[in-house]
Amino acid sequence: MSGDESLFREVRSAVEQGDRVRARDLLTRALRRDQDDINVWLWMSAVVDTPKERAYCLHEVLRIDPDNAAAKRGLNMMGELPPEPYSGEPQKLRKRNWQNEVVRAARTPVQLPWKKIGIFGGATVLALGLILFAIFGPNSKRNTRAEEISYDLHPTMTPTETTIPTATPTPGEPTPPWQALAATYTPTPLYVNTPHPIIEAYSLSMRSYQRGDWGKAVEYLKQSVQSEPNTADLPYLLGEAYRQTGQFSEALKAYELSLQANASFAPSYLGRALVQWSLDAGQVDQIRADLEKALQMDPRLPETLTYLGWLELSNGSPEAALERFNAAESQNLAFPITYYYRARAHLAVNNAGPALADAERASQSDVTMLPAYLTLADALQANQRFADSVVPLEIYLRYTPNVDPAVYYKIARAYRAAGNLAAALESINKLLEEVPDSMAGVLERGFIYLDDGNAGSALADFDAVLQADPGSFDAGIGRARALIAMKSYSDAIFQLDQTQTVVQTDAQGLEVDFWRAQALEPLDLTSAIAIWERVLSAPEGLIPDAWREMAQTRLNALYTPTPNPFLPTETPTPEPTT
Repeated sequence: MSGDESLFREVRSAVEQGDRVRARDLLTRALRRDQDDINVWLWMSAVVDTPKERAYCLHEVLRIDPDNAAAKRGLNMMGELPPEPYSGEPQKLRKRNWQNEVVRAARTPVQLPWKKIGIFGGATVLALGLILFAIFGPNSKRNTRAEEISYDLHPTMTPTETTIPTATPTPGEPTPPWQALAATYTPTPLYVNTPHPIIEAYSLSMRSYQRGDWGKAVEYLKQSVQSEPNTADLPYLLGEAYRQTGQFSEALKAYELSLQANASFAPSYLGRALVQWSLDAGQVDQIRADLEKALQMDPRLPETLTYLGWLELSNGSPEAALERFNAAESQNLAFPITYYYRARAHLAVNNAGPALADAERASQSDVTMLPAYLTLADALQANQRFADSVVPLEIYLRYTPNVDPAVYYKIARAYRAAGNLAAALESINKLLEEVPDSMAGVLERGFIYLDDGNAGSALADFDAVLQADPGSFDAGIGRARALIAMKSYSDAIFQLDQTQTVVQTDAQGLEVDFWRAQALEPLDLTSAIAIWERVLSAPEGLIPDAWREMAQTRLNALYTPTPNPFLPTETPTPEPTT
């Protein structure tokens, strides 16, 4: 039996036993001997854990053999290459259980029926996995190239290792989304082992890295760097391990060491940008310069375009951010985090429809990314779908510590739209407990009271808002509605006259008319009819359909000789019979 046959037999045995770590180690040793072995790269593509790693291995096959049909088919199926005619039979590789899990998790979007809490999967913590690079040393026959890079949702904060919670949901609460997954997302790095002579220390560092044991990873990577001081990838990985533990000064030293070994090593520019972002987000020019340098050195470096977009978005340039995110998508370098940020950018420029599409895509692609649920709720509310935003907001609140009080305001509005007034009142009171002077909260509570039939409490809240802001259109409308509910029609008309002076749009003017007509009916039918006709003739889209229907209904009633329901009816006097 030849050496190659023995190797592949061992690799096959390891895969069938589910020991992919051993399979990768065996293949890595083979690559140390020959970095241009096509069969080894093809086998490596079958034992790595992510689609991007698989694509990297197949690209290596094409580097060696540009006409390799198997690699082309694989990249075609992954969208990495345009399809091309193929007349032969595709190679049939047995799909292992682990592959099924990866495919289900990576390719099958989880459908989230937002209106059904009992069916919908809830949320867990951010699982933004670190992805390592497959990089060969300076003596390799090819140029250094990065495979994958990690992304963190908040690089301005010190990253900490997170775990998936195992809380059992109580009745009535959303179910954690990881229970809906065939294979859950994990916070561990996924990588292609880079061949190094110091295989033991390097392998130990990679296993520690994968487990998120950053202390051990640092220890073993330092040994690896000392043994091979002229490599670019080892100090880069060391810098990444330092960055994950918040040791930013040490991380910077490691990235600098990497760039001294290879000034064209793109990942270290990216790592250095992220560290600088964590240390001082105000150093925008320096951060942008490193990100641009990373992109220049390797235009295919994952997440670089996304970070550039996020940098623009964070500094008040949503249009420039959209250009970066669109470029990432056009180059097949878009990820769930890309769509998340692009949704935020669309919201910033009031593109409600595209924002919702991106928010849905982000939350369905990575159900563990909690901020995506909040963004989805924001997008739904921007599209006036307040009731539909209940579920994503419940998920976000259930699994997010230290919630911004503003989220209570958002879910209160969602609950009110869904008709759950008790939950709406409870949520808005939570906001007001933390932010007592929130006039937006007081205003929303007024509308909750109004919808619940408590016109007196609603009137008090609207009065409080108008005292703080006499020009509040919404508070003026609310106060008029409360007075109508209390049958104080003349006072309601006076309030509507005051509110008319702050009208800024045709839609607001029609809203004043809608409530004025109702206040006038008991007092002046002729004027009420004229205003109802004005409401009914409003252009499409300026008023809700329900208002138009009500205007038609009231006009139908007022045009007929039906007695005014607000006026007493006379009882006819019986005539004497003869």
